[in-house]
Amino acid sequence: WDRAEKHNLHIDKDRLERTGHAEEVLKYDMLVAARAAGLDLINVTVKELQAHLDEFGLPQEYGTYGKVRGLSGGQKVKLVLAAAMWNRPH
Repeated sequence: WDRAEKHNLHIDKDRLERTGHAEEVLKYDMLVAARAAGLDLINVTVKELQAHLDEFGLPQEYGTYGKVRGLSGGQKVKLVLAAAMWNRPH
């Protein structure tokens, strides 16, 4: 980067949203939140993901290869619980 620090410009969030950059602001906010939660440090394989879903009784044909819209109500509940417990909060 060849520009000096004095050439940087701070534009507040409200102005960015008003000028049509709300989507980019939201993406950046989500990135910052993910980093704060440590989610950017997790490298996940399909095998690891499916092992986690197995703990909640969601078989591979539904967990790894299925689409959410194809799940029953109970399976969606299992998926939401698995997602909530991804970081092992307790």
